[in-house]
Parts: sequence; C-alpha cells; structure tokens
Amino acid sequence: MKKIHLMLVLFVTMALLTTVDYFITSPAGFQTRAHDSSELPLEAFTSDLSHFELPSESMPADPGLTQLVLRSSSMLSAYQESQRFRSQDLFERFDLTSFQNLIIYKSVLQQSVGSSAIQVYELYSPHGQTNSNYLSLTLQLEAQLNADESLNKTNDYGQSSFFFNSTSDQNSGFLVTQVGNMVFGFRYNKTSSIDFEAVKNYISTYQSLINS
Repeated sequence: MKKIHLMLVLFVTMALLTTVDYFITSPAGFQTRAHDSSELPLEAFTSDLSHFELPSESMPADPGLTQLVLRSSSMLSAYQESQRFRSQDLFERFDLTSFQNLIIYKSVLQQSVGSSAIQVYELYSPHGQTNSNYLSLTLQLEAQLNADESLNKTNDYGQSSFFFNSTSDQNSGFLVTQVGNMVFGFRYNKTSSIDFEAVKNYISTYQSLINS
C-alpha cells in the first residue's frame, strides 16, 4: 500500500509540473503567466543583480528586471508595464527559437491607455555566454533580413548596439544593445522623441544599477 501511495503522489506531482511548464514555455501559454513583480519591494531586486545572468538553461521565476528599472528612474516612473510575457521572437519579426539556451521576456510600456507603446525585450543567456550570444544574435538577424531591411551598427548605446531598419515599418525604431550581462531589444515610436529618450534612460539606468 505504501508503494502504491508513493506512486500516486509522484504521478500527481509530475502532472502538476508538466502543466506549469506548458503555460510557461508553450506559445499558447505565454500570456497566461502571472506577473506580480510590481508588488515586490525594491530591495528584493537590488540585493544581488548577478541573478540576471542565467546559471542554467532554465529560469524558474520571472526576474522582473523591467519593473526594477522603472522603479529606479524618475523619468521612467511615468510608464506602466501594461503587458509582460515570454517570447520566442524579437520585434515580432525575427525567429529566435534556434537559440536553445536563450530566454526572452517581453514587456510593453505605456504612459497611459491608448498612448504609444515601448516594447522591451530582455534576452537572458547562460552564465558567461552573453558576448558570444550577442554576436550570434547579430549574425542570426542578418541571415533573416529581407532586401528592404538592414542593420546599422553604431555602438552608441551600452557596450555594443545596432539599429534594425525596415522600409515596411518606417514609423517604428528598433534598437538592440548589450549592457553588462544583458542583451536588450527596444521597439518604439520613431516619431516620439519622448519615447526614445525613455529608451536611452532605460539603458543608462540599468547601466547605473549594475555599476553601483
């Protein structure tokens, strides 16, 4: 009887873990993931920034990095994180599923309902592989470019950076940058100087956090 009881417990546990993993990792389950990092105190994030670099191929919990940056900048405090979920692409244009160890979180920031949105992509690499994955990401994007698209490498933001240009979407700006142990992607309204200033402030705020 004890063996049967133990087997039943193990079966139920595995079923629950499988269900949770489905909602976290499958495309259909991305937006069902609960997001409660805004309820955590700032100290919960600032105690150790090293956890923003993946120690393994999986990330059991949402690190809430964008919430940390928003709460650390007076300028960005005007923005609210209206959506946050896991993603498998960049800018809804580039398929990154070939990066098996890459975990992507996407946040949508707005000042108010109906206002222009800033999309923030957080790309988490395994520990010690950020530089190589940034280069691999650049090559992957170049391989997927259409004839009317290009990458403009400027290195003006963070350690390395480039803009993605597309004639089919001239109203949007696309920036990819490496800052410390993170790679970020930003999609913003190119006609809004305020939104681009917010993007630059996001980068500088995160840079200040990891240097403090």
